[in-house]
Amino acid sequence: MHLASPVTITSNDPEAVIPPALQGTLGLLQSALKHRKSIKRVLYMSSAAAIWNPPPPGQKGFKRVLDETVWNEFSVGQVREKGREASGFDIYRASKTLAEKAAWELYERERDSPEGLGWELVTFTCPFVYGPMLHETPSIESLGVSTGQWYD
Repeated sequence: MHLASPVTITSNDPEAVIPPALQGTLGLLQSALKHRKSIKRVLYMSSAAAIWNPPPPGQKGFKRVLDETVWNEFSVGQVREKGREASGFDIYRASKTLAEKAAWELYERERDSPEGLGWELVTFTCPFVYGPMLHETPSIESLGVSTGQWYD
């Protein structure tokens, strides 16, 4: 199970958020490849941020189906275009989009390799994650994004 990724909306540095998300995801999957004969399934907790795009300008009540064919290209484009000027939300969303896409690319490549893969990949795109904190929380500010929003 891969359940961790940097979650910050306050960083204005894409390099502080995106590479750790990519490296963490790909590092875990590379490890799974070494044990391909004993692993049956890898569960990857992605985020709804990887598939959410804002509604087109001027459209209210915009509804659409979000499935495995949808990616958050908006935030990735914002980060590519604006770099450090992109919003913290877009940097985080781009990190989740790029990390999940990289996971699927590795999965497809290895599945079709002569050695085969041996396990399946399942992703979850949860909108928020709540629960007990694993680290000490000496202040409200240290709650993190999801729990902090719930607290608010």
